[in-house]
Amino acid sequence: MTTPNQIEDRLAALEQRLARRERQLLRHRFVLTAAFVAAPAALLLAGADFMKFDSIQVKRLEIVNDAGEVMLAASSGASGGQLDVWNNRKNNVARLGSNAFGGDLAIWNISGNSVAGAWAAESGGTLSTWNNDGGRTARIESSDQSGRLAVYGGSDRETVLLSGDANGGQLHLRTLDGRNGFHAGMLDHGASWSLLDHTGQVAVSAESTPVGGSLQLPRSTDGSSISLDSAPGRPAIDVTAPATGTSASITNDTSAGTMLLLESESGQLRLASGATSEMPVVDLVNRRGMIAARTTLRSTGGGSCQVSSPDGEPVGILRSDLDGNGRLDMLDRSGHLLASLQTGSKAGATLALLSEFGKTVCALAGTNDGGILNLMNRTGVPVITAGSASERRGGTLSVQNERGLPVVSIGSDAGESGQVRLQGPDGSTRQVLPTRR
Repeated sequence: MTTPNQIEDRLAALEQRLARRERQLLRHRFVLTAAFVAAPAALLLAGADFMKFDSIQVKRLEIVNDAGEVMLAASSGASGGQLDVWNNRKNNVARLGSNAFGGDLAIWNISGNSVAGAWAAESGGTLSTWNNDGGRTARIESSDQSGRLAVYGGSDRETVLLSGDANGGQLHLRTLDGRNGFHAGMLDHGASWSLLDHTGQVAVSAESTPVGGSLQLPRSTDGSSISLDSAPGRPAIDVTAPATGTSASITNDTSAGTMLLLESESGQLRLASGATSEMPVVDLVNRRGMIAARTTLRSTGGGSCQVSSPDGEPVGILRSDLDGNGRLDMLDRSGHLLASLQTGSKAGATLALLSEFGKTVCALAGTNDGGILNLMNRTGVPVITAGSASERRGGTLSVQNERGLPVVSIGSDAGESGQVRLQGPDGSTRQVLPTRR
Protein backbone atom coordinates (compact mmCIF):
# COMPACT_ATOMS: atom_id res chain seq x y z
CA MET A 1 0.00 0.00 0.00
CA THR A 2 1.32 3.44 -0.99
CA THR A 3 1.58 6.05 1.77
CA PRO A 4 1.13 9.83 1.37
CA ASN A 5 4.85 10.36 2.04
CA GLN A 6 5.83 8.13 -0.89
CA ILE A 7 3.52 10.06 -3.21
CA GLU A 8 5.17 13.39 -2.25
CA ASP A 9 8.66 11.92 -2.89
CA ARG A 10 7.63 10.75 -6.37
CA LEU A 11 6.19 14.19 -7.22
CA ALA A 12 9.38 15.97 -6.11
CA ALA A 13 11.54 13.64 -8.25
CA LEU A 14 9.30 14.23 -11.27
CA GLU A 15 9.62 18.04 -10.92
CA GLN A 16 13.42 17.76 -10.83
CA ARG A 17 13.45 15.68 -14.08
CA LEU A 18 11.19 18.26 -15.81
CA ALA A 19 13.50 21.17 -14.76
CA ARG A 20 16.57 19.37 -16.15
CA ARG A 21 14.70 18.74 -19.43
CA GLU A 22 13.83 22.43 -19.83
CA ARG A 23 17.48 23.46 -19.32
CA GLN A 24 18.59 20.99 -22.01
CA LEU A 25 16.04 22.37 -24.47
CA LEU A 26 17.31 25.95 -23.86
CA ARG A 27 20.92 24.94 -24.55
CA HIS A 28 19.89 23.21 -27.79
CA ARG A 29 18.03 26.31 -28.99
CA PHE A 30 21.07 28.57 -28.28
CA VAL A 31 23.42 26.32 -30.25
CA LEU A 32 21.07 26.21 -33.25
CA THR A 33 20.64 29.98 -33.25
CA ALA A 34 24.42 30.62 -33.09
CA ALA A 35 24.99 28.21 -35.94
CA PHE A 36 22.36 29.97 -38.05
CA VAL A 37 23.91 33.38 -37.46
CA ALA A 38 27.51 32.28 -38.01
CA ALA A 39 26.79 30.42 -41.25
CA PRO A 40 26.65 33.56 -43.52
CA ALA A 41 29.81 34.98 -41.94
CA ALA A 42 31.58 31.70 -42.54
CA LEU A 43 30.47 31.75 -46.18
CA LEU A 44 31.79 35.34 -46.56
CA LEU A 45 35.13 34.44 -45.03
CA ALA A 46 35.37 31.42 -47.25
CA GLY A 47 34.84 33.61 -50.34
CA ALA A 48 37.09 36.50 -49.24
CA ASP A 49 40.09 35.26 -51.14
CA PHE A 50 38.14 35.70 -54.36
CA MET A 51 37.62 39.58 -53.69
CA LYS A 52 41.18 40.47 -52.54
CA PHE A 53 43.33 42.68 -54.93
CA ASP A 54 47.01 43.60 -54.60
CA SER A 55 46.41 47.05 -56.21
CA ILE A 56 43.91 49.08 -58.24
CA GLN A 57 45.39 51.48 -60.86
CA VAL A 58 43.50 54.31 -62.54
CA LYS A 59 44.61 57.67 -63.96
CA ARG A 60 41.74 59.50 -62.30
CA LEU A 61 39.35 58.51 -59.54
CA GLU A 62 36.17 60.52 -59.15
CA ILE A 63 33.54 60.50 -56.42
CA VAL A 64 30.18 61.85 -57.59
CA ASN A 65 26.93 62.75 -55.86
CA ASP A 66 23.47 61.43 -56.66
CA ALA A 67 23.24 63.88 -59.57
CA GLY A 68 26.47 62.56 -61.09
CA GLU A 69 28.44 65.70 -60.23
CA VAL A 70 32.08 65.26 -59.27
CA MET A 71 32.64 66.07 -55.58
CA LEU A 72 36.11 64.58 -55.12
CA ALA A 73 38.77 63.70 -57.70
CA ALA A 74 42.14 62.02 -57.28
CA SER A 75 44.60 62.40 -60.14
CA SER A 76 48.24 62.98 -60.90
CA GLY A 77 50.00 66.19 -62.00
CA ALA A 78 53.43 67.31 -63.12
CA SER A 79 54.75 67.38 -59.53
CA GLY A 80 52.92 64.28 -58.22
CA GLY A 81 49.55 63.24 -56.84
CA GLN A 82 46.62 65.64 -56.63
CA LEU A 83 43.31 65.58 -54.74
CA ASP A 84 40.58 68.11 -55.62
CA VAL A 85 37.39 68.90 -53.71
CA TRP A 86 34.21 70.58 -55.09
CA ASN A 87 31.22 71.92 -53.21
CA ASN A 88 27.59 71.27 -54.15
CA ARG A 89 27.66 74.38 -56.37
CA LYS A 90 30.39 72.93 -58.58
CA ASN A 91 33.13 75.20 -57.12
CA ASN A 92 36.62 73.75 -56.87
CA VAL A 93 37.35 74.86 -53.28
CA ALA A 94 40.41 72.85 -52.21
CA ARG A 95 43.38 71.02 -53.71
CA LEU A 96 45.96 68.85 -52.01
CA GLY A 97 49.02 68.15 -54.09
CA SER A 98 52.78 68.23 -54.16
CA ASN A 99 55.58 70.48 -55.39
CA ALA A 100 59.33 70.20 -55.86
CA PHE A 101 59.95 70.48 -52.09
CA GLY A 102 57.00 68.51 -50.61
CA GLY A 103 53.28 68.89 -50.05
CA ASP A 104 51.06 71.70 -51.31
CA LEU A 105 47.55 72.68 -50.08
CA ALA A 106 45.43 75.36 -51.76
CA ILE A 107 41.99 76.64 -50.68
CA TRP A 108 39.76 78.87 -52.84
CA ASN A 109 36.54 80.69 -52.13
CA ILE A 110 33.41 80.28 -54.27
CA SER A 111 34.66 83.11 -56.51
CA GLY A 112 37.79 81.17 -57.37
CA ASN A 113 40.17 83.46 -55.43
CA SER A 114 42.87 81.95 -53.23
CA VAL A 115 42.09 82.50 -49.55
CA ALA A 116 44.53 80.09 -47.85
CA GLY A 117 47.49 77.94 -48.73
CA ALA A 118 50.18 75.83 -47.13
CA TRP A 119 53.17 74.40 -48.94
CA ALA A 120 56.69 73.12 -48.50
CA ALA A 121 59.48 75.44 -49.66
CA GLU A 122 63.22 75.07 -50.08
CA SER A 123 63.96 76.47 -46.58
CA GLY A 124 60.93 75.04 -44.71
CA GLY A 125 57.18 75.43 -44.65
CA THR A 126 54.92 78.35 -45.65
CA LEU A 127 51.34 79.17 -44.66
CA SER A 128 49.55 82.10 -46.31
CA THR A 129 46.07 83.64 -46.30
CA TRP A 130 44.28 86.13 -48.61
CA ASN A 131 41.01 88.02 -48.40
CA ASN A 132 38.04 87.34 -50.68
CA ASP A 133 39.40 89.78 -53.27
CA GLY A 134 42.78 88.02 -53.41
CA GLY A 135 44.65 90.58 -51.29
CA ARG A 136 47.32 89.10 -49.04
CA THR A 137 46.49 89.21 -45.31
CA ALA A 138 48.98 86.93 -43.48
CA ARG A 139 51.98 84.71 -44.11
CA ILE A 140 53.98 82.33 -41.92
CA GLU A 141 57.24 80.89 -43.19
CA SER A 142 60.34 79.22 -41.82
CA SER A 143 63.95 78.78 -42.79
CA ASP A 144 66.90 76.80 -41.46
CA GLN A 145 67.35 78.83 -38.25
CA SER A 146 64.53 81.37 -38.26
CA GLY A 147 60.83 81.90 -38.71
CA ARG A 148 58.63 84.86 -39.53
CA LEU A 149 54.96 85.84 -39.31
CA ALA A 150 53.79 88.72 -41.50
CA VAL A 151 50.40 90.44 -41.51
CA TYR A 152 49.36 92.48 -44.56
CA GLY A 153 46.69 95.08 -45.21
CA GLY A 154 45.36 93.53 -48.39
CA SER A 155 48.49 94.34 -50.40
CA ASP A 156 52.04 93.03 -50.68
CA ARG A 157 53.28 95.49 -47.99
CA GLU A 158 53.86 94.02 -44.53
CA THR A 159 52.10 95.93 -41.74
CA VAL A 160 53.12 93.58 -38.91
CA LEU A 161 56.25 91.43 -38.99
CA LEU A 162 57.17 89.03 -36.21
CA SER A 163 60.44 87.14 -36.72
CA GLY A 164 62.84 85.04 -34.70
CA ASP A 165 66.34 83.72 -35.21
CA ALA A 166 69.37 82.69 -33.17
CA ASN A 167 69.61 86.24 -31.76
CA GLY A 168 66.02 86.31 -30.48
CA GLY A 169 62.69 87.74 -31.59
CA GLN A 170 61.93 90.93 -33.56
CA LEU A 171 58.65 92.83 -34.00
CA HIS A 172 58.00 95.50 -36.65
CA LEU A 173 54.82 97.57 -37.11
CA ARG A 174 54.38 99.53 -40.37
CA THR A 175 51.74 101.66 -42.07
CA LEU A 176 49.94 100.58 -45.26
CA ASP A 177 52.45 102.56 -47.32
CA GLY A 178 55.38 100.70 -45.71
CA ARG A 179 56.53 103.38 -43.24
CA ASN A 180 58.02 101.95 -40.03
CA GLY A 181 56.26 102.97 -36.82
CA PHE A 182 57.39 100.56 -34.09
CA HIS A 183 60.20 98.08 -33.57
CA ALA A 184 61.01 95.77 -30.67
CA GLY A 185 63.77 93.21 -30.43
CA MET A 186 66.06 91.25 -28.18
CA LEU A 187 69.60 92.22 -27.13
CA ASP A 188 72.42 90.30 -25.49
CA HIS A 189 71.57 91.98 -22.19
CA GLY A 190 67.77 92.21 -22.57
CA ALA A 191 65.46 93.88 -25.07
CA SER A 192 64.81 97.20 -26.85
CA TRP A 193 61.94 99.01 -28.55
CA SER A 194 61.48 102.24 -30.48
CA LEU A 195 58.67 104.43 -31.80
CA LEU A 196 59.18 106.32 -35.08
CA ASP A 197 57.49 109.51 -36.25
CA HIS A 198 55.89 110.20 -39.64
CA THR A 199 59.31 110.97 -41.15
CA GLY A 200 60.81 107.67 -40.04
CA GLN A 201 62.94 109.27 -37.30
CA VAL A 202 63.07 107.72 -33.83
CA ALA A 203 60.71 109.58 -31.49
CA VAL A 204 61.00 107.34 -28.40
CA SER A 205 63.34 104.43 -27.73
CA ALA A 206 64.08 102.25 -24.72
CA GLU A 207 66.37 99.37 -23.95
CA SER A 208 67.52 97.32 -21.03
CA THR A 209 71.14 97.58 -19.92
CA PRO A 210 73.31 95.14 -17.97
CA VAL A 211 72.47 97.05 -14.76
CA GLY A 212 69.08 98.64 -15.50
CA GLY A 213 67.32 100.37 -18.37
CA SER A 214 67.34 103.56 -20.44
CA LEU A 215 64.76 105.66 -22.28
CA GLN A 216 65.52 108.24 -25.00
CA LEU A 217 63.26 110.95 -26.45
CA PRO A 218 65.14 112.64 -29.31
CA ARG A 219 63.89 115.66 -31.26
CA SER A 220 64.69 115.30 -34.95
CA THR A 221 64.21 118.99 -35.79
CA ASP A 222 67.17 120.37 -33.83
CA GLY A 223 68.96 117.34 -32.36
CA SER A 224 67.70 117.96 -28.82
CA SER A 225 66.97 114.92 -26.66
CA ILE A 226 65.77 113.78 -23.25
CA SER A 227 67.05 110.52 -21.77
CA LEU A 228 66.40 108.51 -18.63
CA ASP A 229 68.91 105.95 -17.37
CA SER A 230 68.92 103.80 -14.23
CA ALA A 231 72.54 102.64 -14.54
CA PRO A 232 74.75 103.65 -11.56
CA GLY A 233 77.18 106.46 -12.37
CA ARG A 234 75.14 107.65 -15.38
CA PRO A 235 72.75 110.65 -15.43
CA ALA A 236 69.30 109.52 -14.35
CA ILE A 237 67.82 112.37 -16.43
CA ASP A 238 69.71 114.09 -19.25
CA VAL A 239 68.45 116.93 -21.45
CA THR A 240 70.62 118.20 -24.32
CA ALA A 241 70.06 121.04 -26.80
CA PRO A 242 72.94 121.12 -29.32
CA ALA A 243 71.45 124.10 -31.12
CA THR A 244 71.98 126.30 -28.05
CA GLY A 245 74.94 124.39 -26.64
CA THR A 246 73.14 123.77 -23.35
CA SER A 247 72.28 120.66 -21.37
CA ALA A 248 70.87 119.59 -18.01
CA SER A 249 71.28 116.33 -16.12
CA ILE A 250 70.45 114.75 -12.77
CA THR A 251 72.72 112.05 -11.30
CA ASN A 252 72.89 110.17 -8.05
CA ASP A 253 75.79 108.41 -6.34
CA THR A 254 76.93 107.53 -2.85
CA SER A 255 79.61 110.26 -2.64
CA ALA A 256 77.75 113.39 -3.77
CA GLY A 257 74.14 112.31 -3.37
CA THR A 258 71.76 113.71 -5.98
CA MET A 259 73.28 116.31 -8.32
CA LEU A 260 71.73 118.68 -10.86
CA LEU A 261 74.11 119.82 -13.59
CA LEU A 262 73.32 122.71 -15.97
CA GLU A 263 75.85 123.22 -18.77
CA SER A 264 76.47 125.78 -21.49
CA GLU A 265 79.43 126.89 -23.56
CA SER A 266 80.27 129.43 -20.82
CA GLY A 267 80.42 126.97 -17.94
CA GLN A 268 78.44 124.80 -15.56
CA LEU A 269 76.09 125.13 -12.61
CA ARG A 270 76.23 122.16 -10.24
CA LEU A 271 73.82 121.59 -7.36
CA ALA A 272 74.67 118.63 -5.14
CA SER A 273 72.48 117.47 -2.27
CA GLY A 274 75.40 115.89 -0.46
CA ALA A 275 75.57 112.37 0.95
CA THR A 276 74.99 111.38 4.57
CA SER A 277 78.25 112.94 5.80
CA GLU A 278 78.51 115.68 3.15
CA MET A 279 76.91 119.12 2.97
CA PRO A 280 74.83 120.43 0.03
CA VAL A 281 76.93 122.38 -2.48
CA VAL A 282 76.20 124.79 -5.33
CA ASP A 283 79.13 125.28 -7.73
CA LEU A 284 79.66 127.63 -10.66
CA VAL A 285 82.30 126.14 -12.97
CA ASN A 286 84.00 128.14 -15.72
CA ARG A 287 84.75 126.86 -19.21
CA ARG A 288 88.19 125.71 -18.01
CA GLY A 289 86.50 123.32 -15.57
CA MET A 290 87.54 125.33 -12.51
CA ILE A 291 85.15 126.18 -9.68
CA ALA A 292 84.64 129.96 -9.89
CA ALA A 293 82.09 130.17 -7.08
CA ARG A 294 80.83 127.74 -4.42
CA THR A 295 77.98 127.99 -1.92
CA THR A 296 77.56 125.39 0.80
CA LEU A 297 76.56 124.77 4.41
CA ARG A 298 78.97 124.63 7.32
CA SER A 299 78.84 121.95 10.00
CA THR A 300 77.36 124.52 12.38
CA GLY A 301 74.42 125.04 10.04
CA GLY A 302 75.60 128.40 8.75
CA GLY A 303 76.29 129.25 5.12
CA SER A 304 79.50 129.78 3.17
CA CYS A 305 80.12 131.40 -0.22
CA GLN A 306 83.48 131.16 -1.96
CA VAL A 307 84.64 133.08 -5.03
CA SER A 308 87.71 131.89 -6.95
CA SER A 309 90.04 133.12 -9.68
CA PRO A 310 89.86 131.66 -13.21
CA ASP A 311 92.38 128.99 -12.21
CA GLY A 312 90.22 127.89 -9.24
CA GLU A 313 92.20 129.61 -6.45
CA PRO A 314 89.87 131.06 -3.73
CA VAL A 315 90.03 134.89 -3.60
CA GLY A 316 86.94 135.66 -1.50
CA ILE A 317 85.08 133.75 1.25
CA LEU A 318 81.90 134.92 2.91
CA ARG A 319 80.67 132.74 5.77
CA SER A 320 79.17 132.63 9.22
CA ASP A 321 81.59 131.83 12.02
CA LEU A 322 81.14 129.37 14.88
CA ASP A 323 79.14 131.97 16.84
CA GLY A 324 76.87 132.72 13.90
CA ASN A 325 78.46 136.08 13.05
CA GLY A 326 79.46 137.13 9.56
CA ARG A 327 82.98 137.03 8.18
CA LEU A 328 84.44 138.07 4.82
CA ASP A 329 87.97 137.08 3.84
CA MET A 330 89.75 138.44 0.76
CA LEU A 331 92.78 136.68 -0.75
CA ASP A 332 95.07 137.25 -3.71
CA ARG A 333 95.29 134.70 -6.53
CA SER A 334 98.30 133.13 -4.77
CA GLY A 335 96.14 132.24 -1.75
CA HIS A 336 97.43 134.94 0.64
CA LEU A 337 94.82 136.32 3.03
CA LEU A 338 95.05 140.12 2.67
CA ALA A 339 91.80 141.40 4.16
CA SER A 340 89.31 140.10 6.70
CA LEU A 341 86.08 141.68 7.84
CA GLN A 342 84.36 140.20 10.90
CA THR A 343 81.33 141.09 12.95
CA GLY A 344 80.53 140.36 16.56
CA SER A 345 77.31 140.78 18.51
CA LYS A 346 79.17 142.59 21.32
CA ALA A 347 82.55 143.58 19.88
CA GLY A 348 81.14 145.20 16.72
CA ALA A 349 82.79 144.99 13.33
CA THR A 350 86.51 144.57 12.66
CA LEU A 351 88.42 145.06 9.41
CA ALA A 352 91.96 143.71 9.19
CA LEU A 353 94.39 144.29 6.36
CA LEU A 354 97.33 141.88 6.15
CA SER A 355 100.60 141.59 4.28
CA GLU A 356 101.30 138.57 2.10
CA PHE A 357 103.39 137.26 5.01
CA GLY A 358 100.27 137.00 7.17
CA LYS A 359 101.03 140.04 9.39
CA THR A 360 98.19 142.44 10.19
CA VAL A 361 99.24 145.93 9.01
CA CYS A 362 95.94 147.72 9.48
CA ALA A 363 93.03 147.11 11.82
CA LEU A 364 89.81 149.08 11.87
CA ALA A 365 87.18 148.31 14.50
CA GLY A 366 83.77 149.72 15.30
CA THR A 367 82.63 149.42 18.89
CA ASN A 368 79.82 150.79 21.01
CA ASP A 369 82.25 153.48 22.24
CA GLY A 370 83.40 154.51 18.78
CA GLY A 371 85.85 153.58 16.06
CA ILE A 372 89.45 152.38 16.44
CA LEU A 373 92.25 152.38 13.87
CA ASN A 374 95.57 150.58 14.25
CA LEU A 375 98.43 150.78 11.78
CA MET A 376 101.25 148.26 12.19
CA ASN A 377 104.75 148.00 10.79
CA ARG A 378 105.93 145.04 8.75
CA THR A 379 106.55 143.00 11.89
CA GLY A 380 103.00 143.52 13.14
CA VAL A 381 103.86 146.07 15.87
CA PRO A 382 101.24 148.88 16.14
CA VAL A 383 102.88 152.22 15.24
CA ILE A 384 99.78 154.40 14.87
CA THR A 385 96.62 154.11 16.94
CA ALA A 386 93.61 156.34 16.51
CA GLY A 387 90.21 156.29 18.11
CA SER A 388 87.97 157.84 20.69
CA ALA A 389 89.21 158.54 24.20
CA SER A 390 88.01 156.05 26.78
CA GLU A 391 87.00 158.74 29.31
CA ARG A 392 85.74 161.45 26.99
CA ARG A 393 84.12 161.80 23.59
CA GLY A 394 87.05 163.41 21.91
CA GLY A 395 89.44 161.69 19.60
CA THR A 396 92.96 160.44 20.27
CA LEU A 397 95.93 159.63 18.06
CA SER A 398 99.06 157.84 19.19
CA VAL A 399 102.31 157.30 17.36
CA GLN A 400 104.47 154.41 18.59
CA ASN A 401 108.08 153.56 17.92
CA GLU A 402 109.09 150.23 16.40
CA ARG A 403 108.84 148.62 19.83
CA GLY A 404 105.21 149.73 20.18
CA LEU A 405 105.89 152.38 22.84
CA PRO A 406 104.04 155.69 22.37
CA VAL A 407 106.25 158.66 21.43
CA VAL A 408 103.58 161.12 20.30
CA SER A 409 100.05 161.34 21.68
CA ILE A 410 97.45 163.76 20.31
CA GLY A 411 94.08 164.29 21.87
CA SER A 412 91.91 166.75 23.75
CA ASP A 413 92.16 167.84 27.35
CA ALA A 414 89.45 168.20 29.94
CA GLY A 415 88.55 171.59 28.52
CA GLU A 416 88.10 170.01 25.09
CA SER A 417 91.20 171.81 23.78
CA GLY A 418 93.84 170.16 21.71
CA GLN A 419 96.83 168.59 23.40
CA VAL A 420 100.06 167.02 22.16
CA ARG A 421 102.18 164.86 24.36
CA LEU A 422 105.77 164.02 23.41
CA GLN A 423 107.41 160.95 25.00
CA GLY A 424 110.84 159.48 25.05
CA PRO A 425 111.85 156.10 23.61
CA ASP A 426 110.80 154.42 26.81
CA GLY A 427 107.34 156.00 26.72
CA SER A 428 107.96 158.58 29.46
CA THR A 429 106.48 162.05 28.95
CA ARG A 430 108.95 164.78 27.99
CA GLN A 431 106.76 167.62 26.91
CA VAL A 432 103.08 168.50 26.75
CA LEU A 433 101.78 171.10 24.35
CA PRO A 434 100.41 173.61 24.96
CA THR A 435 102.46 174.18 28.06
CA ARG A 436 100.44 174.30 31.21
CA ARG A 437 100.32 177.66 32.97
